[in-house]
Amino acid sequence: MKTVAMVSDITDGGAAIACRRLAGAIKSRGVWTVRWLAGTGDPRTGAEVVSAWPPLFALLRFRLAWRLGGARVRNRAWATLHNAAMAAAVRRQMPSVIHLHNIHHGLSFDLVRRLLRKVPIVWTLHDMETLTGSCFHSGSCRAFTDGCRQKCPSDALLNLSAGPPSKEWSCREAFYRKSRERLVWVAPSQWMYDQARARFADSMRVELIHHGIPSDIFRPCPDRAAVRAALGLGNCSGPVLMAAAHSFSSEFKGADVLIRLMAILAERMPNAVLVILGDWPPEKKPAAGCCVYAGRIVEERLLNLYYNAADLFVHASRFDTAPLVLLEAAAAGLPAVAFAVGGCAEMVQDGKTGFLASEISASALAMAVERFLALAAPAREAMRSACRERVERQFSPAIQAARHEALFEDLVARKQNNARSG
Repeated sequence: MKTVAMVSDITDGGAAIACRRLAGAIKSRGVWTVRWLAGTGDPRTGAEVVSAWPPLFALLRFRLAWRLGGARVRNRAWATLHNAAMAAAVRRQMPSVIHLHNIHHGLSFDLVRRLLRKVPIVWTLHDMETLTGSCFHSGSCRAFTDGCRQKCPSDALLNLSAGPPSKEWSCREAFYRKSRERLVWVAPSQWMYDQARARFADSMRVELIHHGIPSDIFRPCPDRAAVRAALGLGNCSGPVLMAAAHSFSSEFKGADVLIRLMAILAERMPNAVLVILGDWPPEKKPAAGCCVYAGRIVEERLLNLYYNAADLFVHASRFDTAPLVLLEAAAAGLPAVAFAVGGCAEMVQDGKTGFLASEISASALAMAVERFLALAAPAREAMRSACRERVERQFSPAIQAARHEALFEDLVARKQNNARSG
């Protein structure tokens, strides 16, 4: 049986969840074996973890740097050791394909280049960091299509651990030029696909494969009143709004927008409640409006109950590639309002599964909220049904897994053909 090795430097957040779900979907089909490389995996997939000790020289060099160096030297030494362990794991049990996800915290481009000599690689774009000179999000800047020579704008989100953007871009471009035959990019949204095409034109292969949402877990509950009572929201007499993120500490997640939104709604509908899921900075608590802070919800069935308790999902992020929370909410039959940024404009179909705000502001988001709440009950129910139907049709884990497997098979076949002709 062919093997795909999943690699992700992080085990929480949207990218890690998407990676874990894909691994589980592929494993359940029984065609490909799924393994994690160098202990980076999530045990909840049930996949085998393949790890290995790095060479003795790498261990000795790491111990010396850790003892004598400062924080920057230690971080670099840890990254070097991590890469050595990853390379040793590949040598120990060679997979048919390697599938990279977020690797911002250690895996080097030099190691990826060396791995490509042995194994084809599929790389999923969860943000723009690998397309640019190290910006997770380029904001209004389009310089990533031609060298990143301009000064980064204020609305860009930079990877501060990387070097100068133009230098990073040039190094990556040199690597990409040599990797065209055995490296394939996967974009989880049409918007990200368009960014990748703008970056690479026709020089590299890019595939559009949407995230899969487990609709057996995220699904509508028949009795919303009972769900609210179970979650301690039974006394809410007005509309219940919901916002969710892994963490709202980044300004891109829109905590400040939610604060202003609730201040606006407090004047127009005093009984409105905003349920906030995720880590919320204490210093950013709204001065007006009624908010319920539920914290970070890890258990997915409990998260589904919160989706079912709400009337509307509010996504205030200033940037998102393909936000899982919007798709999870839709699977539970929960319409959403959001800004028309990144993949949000694709995840929310304006007027069908929710509404998109006309601009990035709290007042525009408030208008979108009021637009939904003004709908008659039959129109709201129709929108709820449209949310669920779209997820089942377009964001199925089985479809996602099958498309990835077809991509893996194609890369393996190309490698074998090249070996015969070479």
